[in-house]
This record gives sequence, C-alpha cells and structure tokens, in this order.
Amino acid sequence: MNEDNCLDFLDELPAWEPQFPFKVPEGLRLVSYEPVKAPFRASRASMATNANLFIEMTLLDARMRLKNPKTYACPSMKEILGKLRMAGVKMELSSTEQKLLDTQNSKR
Repeated sequence: MNEDNCLDFLDELPAWEPQFPFKVPEGLRLVSYEPVKAPFRASRASMATNANLFIEMTLLDARMRLKNPKTYACPSMKEILGKLRMAGVKMELSSTEQKLLDTQNSKR
C-alpha cells in the first residue's frame, strides 16, 4: 500500500467524535460534546481543574433540579446548562421538562 492509497483510506474513514462518558439525566438531551482541557473558566470567579468531575457534579445538580424544580439546594436549570456549556457539553431540556419547569417557575 503506497502513501496515496493510505491517505485515500484515511479520508474515507468517518470523523472521530468523542463519546460522552456520563449518564444523561432523564429530561435532558445531549446536543454536542466537545471536551475542553482543564483548567477552564467555570464562571466569572471560578476555575475548574478537573473537567470530568466538574461535569459529573453539574449533572448531579441537573438531576436534583429536574426531580425537585422548587428546590434551593442547587442552581437554576439555566445556570446548570450554562456551566455544562463552559465544559464543552451542550444539552437542552426535553419539551416536556421545559413546560414543567416553566409552569413551576410561573407559580413562584
């Protein structure tokens, strides 16, 4: 196999996409995952030094928020989704969960 054949073969392979190594909470949908290297800015005043741990804990907050929409024990879903985007994880709420959270928030 010569160099041109090797390059043609490589061009035909599908692009590699990183696999999302975390369980997606029910009610959320993974849109894209482009891992960022740590350390990265997690908010205006904080840095994350372990990307996987940061994502895992933020998904835990998402699960808590989805199970208990009125809780004050974790950030809002908007903040949670923003934190995940900072880590290279783009997620969105399912339409059912979005309606439920909108209803809960309007009753406050």
